[in-house]
Amino acid sequence: MTKVMVFSDWFAPGYKAGGPIQSLVNLTRSLDQVQFFVVTSDTDHHSTEPYINLDSNTWVRFEKHIQVMYLTKDRINKGVFKNLLLEIQPNTVYLNSMFSPRFTITPLIALRAMDWKGKVVVAPRGMLKPSALAEKAWKKKLFLIIARWKGYYKYVRWHATNEAEVLEIRKHFGNDSVTVIADNLPALPQLDAPVSQKRAGHLRLICVARISPEKGIEEALRFLMGFDWNGSVHIDFIGAKQNESFLKKCEAIASQLQGVQIQFVGEESPSQLEMRWKEYDGMYLPTRGENFGHAIAESLNHGVPVVISNRTPWKDLEQKGVGWNLPLEIEAFQPILKRLVDMDQEEHQRMCNEAWKYACDLHQETNRYRASEQLFL
Repeated sequence: MTKVMVFSDWFAPGYKAGGPIQSLVNLTRSLDQVQFFVVTSDTDHHSTEPYINLDSNTWVRFEKHIQVMYLTKDRINKGVFKNLLLEIQPNTVYLNSMFSPRFTITPLIALRAMDWKGKVVVAPRGMLKPSALAEKAWKKKLFLIIARWKGYYKYVRWHATNEAEVLEIRKHFGNDSVTVIADNLPALPQLDAPVSQKRAGHLRLICVARISPEKGIEEALRFLMGFDWNGSVHIDFIGAKQNESFLKKCEAIASQLQGVQIQFVGEESPSQLEMRWKEYDGMYLPTRGENFGHAIAESLNHGVPVVISNRTPWKDLEQKGVGWNLPLEIEAFQPILKRLVDMDQEEHQRMCNEAWKYACDLHQETNRYRASEQLFL
């Protein structure tokens, strides 16, 4: 059996880092013909408390083909990584980030010191998108300059999730960069389509994303301006409040909206969020850019139609009857939001059924899994 050692800042049961964790969990769970050894930290994103009821600094069985080592802070270093690599002797090393000093650069330095001859795969996880590079821009620009100068990524294979990411990789690391395209793998859909609770004249929306500019939170609010919704729209924003000044800006915009109830709920665990989906009529995410969009996939898994921007891999949603992917403009979003307010239970139920069927069809696409297997062959 092929052995793959994964280095990642976070892994389940962590969830606060969002998509990169979910992408890795779905990948490792889905490829049960590969033996994965995941090396990660014993704390969640922006947390100092170790995971409860998990042993640190030893291999923990996550699933039959997945072993995880949750390292304490003092054990995250080149020497420990070298010893783990010598112990497991993996065929491939997989790095679930490109900007991580601890779990990307340090393993790369350890591999170079060992004169490693095996495969090394790096997943940018959307971090080379213009919208992502715009956040903390000078730090990321400096990192890329140093990485190219040091040759950290000289001999790696890149995991791109689509053609757009291939172009992003080659823009920063050259046209001769070796890339393998393997789309992100979705989680399992729920067992049945939901029963719609939609009432004409009322709309309950959920937005699952960090309260951060690149997630389109400000746009989500501004697209509701200039119209009196007569108390018919309720939106829950569920995600980390990591940027206090941006949160205050969003709260100020929300206070100006007429007839809209807004709640900034904060972070919720996957189990908490799982119980919420049945409460909503739609998922609302006018994001500035997504490499995949696990929250979009999760919404469809629960049969909840989506209203998103056209800056994600999710296309032709209206034709499929599962939602809308729209230009990032108020003129595009506001008519759809008004239409959703007016939609009755019967029409909404049809959309819910189609959303759930679409998610089921995606999960059964064998080509997705074959492409992911190619990363490690």
